[in-house]
Amino acid sequence: MNRSPTQVTRFLVQAVWRRRWLLIIPILIMLPAGFAASQLMPFKYVTRSLLLLQESGETGPLTRETNVQFVTKEERLAALRALLLSDRVLGGVLDDLSMTDPASRAVGIRDLRETTWLEGAGTNFIEIYHSGSNPTGLGKQLETVITRFLEALVPEQNEPDAIQILLEKRMRDLAAARALKVDLERRQAELSIGSPSAAQARLAELDHLRQAKAEELRQADKAVELARPAALADATVEQLEQEIDRLASTQGSEGEQQEQSLRAEEVVPLRDALARRTAALSEHERIAAEMEAEQRKISEYEGLKAQIADRERDIAAAQDKLEATQKRLESVRLGDAVGILRAPELIRIVDPPRDPEFPTRSPIVYLFAALAAGILLGLGLAAITEFLDTTLRDPDEFSEAAGAPVITRIGAKKHELFLLDRPESA
Repeated sequence: MNRSPTQVTRFLVQAVWRRRWLLIIPILIMLPAGFAASQLMPFKYVTRSLLLLQESGETGPLTRETNVQFVTKEERLAALRALLLSDRVLGGVLDDLSMTDPASRAVGIRDLRETTWLEGAGTNFIEIYHSGSNPTGLGKQLETVITRFLEALVPEQNEPDAIQILLEKRMRDLAAARALKVDLERRQAELSIGSPSAAQARLAELDHLRQAKAEELRQADKAVELARPAALADATVEQLEQEIDRLASTQGSEGEQQEQSLRAEEVVPLRDALARRTAALSEHERIAAEMEAEQRKISEYEGLKAQIADRERDIAAAQDKLEATQKRLESVRLGDAVGILRAPELIRIVDPPRDPEFPTRSPIVYLFAALAAGILLGLGLAAITEFLDTTLRDPDEFSEAAGAPVITRIGAKKHELFLLDRPESA
């Protein structure tokens, strides 16, 4: 059904009037809610400071060309932002605020990174912002941040650069190699073997003694075999010694004593041979143990000698690296240093930081937002209700629904109520 603009306007006015309460009630609800939100929501305050980075020359510090490459303004600003949000700057701020607990410092650095930022203004100006929910002391915090930031820009107060850190590492490596060599030499001296040639001579002498004792032990074994009685032909050396001890300790009748005496006379040469064998075996074992200990000392001495040679090579390599790093450091000091700024001491603070007086958003913003939300909600509810309402009100709607033209319109009949008299009973 096509309607003229007049009909559309009349329909909208009538629909608004019919759904007036659906339009008004959301507004009446959202306005107090917006006012409550404006009072309960935390306010955000922002303080700022404007800095002038002035240098002599045709170009400003943020767009100058260095002797290495052309640094654009965006690259220089990125470097300044990275320095502003570095642990050195923000950690110094927390030190000034007496925040020393490690857990609190980690949270504090994170909060400072979220609430502090830097923006460029033109070629020679930068703006540093700091936000917070409490305006009191906010300017002091930004002043502390700027102070630490400017200290980081001054070359004399900078942390050691990469070449200096590398130089210190080279020196530590050289000292560690020298200390390890000294420890190895001390352990080598504690072995007390003298020179390697003297140790080898001592080992050869011990080997000669061991061979002599081994020959003596073989002769003692032969003597034991020759002195062995026929009755003990199959007995071992231990069994022979046990039999000798038994004869020496056994006491009996006269006949038994005579028999034992005869047997004792037989084993006396055996006993002497066993004694010589035991002495030779003990001396042989002692010399063998001494040789083994001497060999261990020589092996350990040679191992320490090889390690000392390795440490000497490490010391020489560390010394070469240290000298090369020192030469590089001298060349850097003699050349033009490429820093963030050529003259950071020429920074001027145009607008010093101070506590903000007003929040970034006024409470009226919440009221306007609540009013707009109420109007949109009311319009949405009214449109949905009107769309779902199937009541026919306009003659054109009746004509379209009935398929016949509307001839006339009869007003609604008012129903009147009559109070009838109560009938009398007959």
